[in-house]
Amino acid sequence: MKPEKIARAFDAVLDDERSALIAGAFDRLETIAADKLRLLEAAQAAGASADERQWRALRVKNARNGALLEGAQRGLQDGRARLELIRNGGAALTTYDRYGQTVQHGGSRAKVEKRA
Repeated sequence: MKPEKIARAFDAVLDDERSALIAGAFDRLETIAADKLRLLEAAQAAGASADERQWRALRVKNARNGALLEGAQRGLQDGRARLELIRNGGAALTTYDRYGQTVQHGGSRAKVEKRA
């Protein structure tokens, strides 16, 4: 495969990866990663002497997609932490009643009622 054709195919794969990340279609990322690896190996085998500007543009796109992937990962981690907080009832709030006694609000394990 010619280096120019490899670069065009890589560009298309990077666009597909961006679309998948924006759409939250994370199930497509494994296939896309395999395609990227296959194209990278083809580029190395071909000596990849395509236009340097073209490869620089591909590196920029790849870095952009990497930032999108990191953002998606942070979002998933934040969502997981939020669900854990909800599941455990959150942090307790301690206040005082009108007699000066401490009263604890929340902090108990949330109850989830399961029905058949």
